[in-house]
Amino acid sequence: FYTSDAGRLRIGLPFLRDGLRAGETVVLRAIPDVREHYFAALRDEGVDPAEALRAGLLMLYPEIPGSATEQVARFEQLLTEASRKRPGPIRILAEVLADVHLLGSVADHMVLEKVDAIFKRFPVVTICAYDAREFDAVSVIEALKHHSDTFGPQIGYWLN
Repeated sequence: FYTSDAGRLRIGLPFLRDGLRAGETVVLRAIPDVREHYFAALRDEGVDPAEALRAGLLMLYPEIPGSATEQVARFEQLLTEASRKRPGPIRILAEVLADVHLLGSVADHMVLEKVDAIFKRFPVVTICAYDAREFDAVSVIEALKHHSDTFGPQIGYWLN
């Protein structure tokens, strides 16, 4: 969760940069403006996102509208393709706002969050980045429930 553009980069940028420098596959899911924000920051760090795309190290989640079920299937195809190109780990930085734009609602995104079973079949490390400026409090609490692994099992005591 972040509340500023600088906050977005504080976690997301090192995650992307370090993965690309290590020769790992990195998947970015973000709306175009946010994606360009990351690309500019990567260039400032000496990483060329255009070259990473050409080399297949950086993959962009396609911006194709569809249901949550269709998005899960698309994600599975992308991860299958990525795992065939090189061994893991596969780093995934998913800016949640991209899901909301593609799916049409926060509620539909929350359906997508519940079906993370495909991640268990792939060597993935994932960050789901939430711009807290774009979500109401109920959505933030629901997101915390879906990401309880971030905080440990104790979060279940107060998220109900």
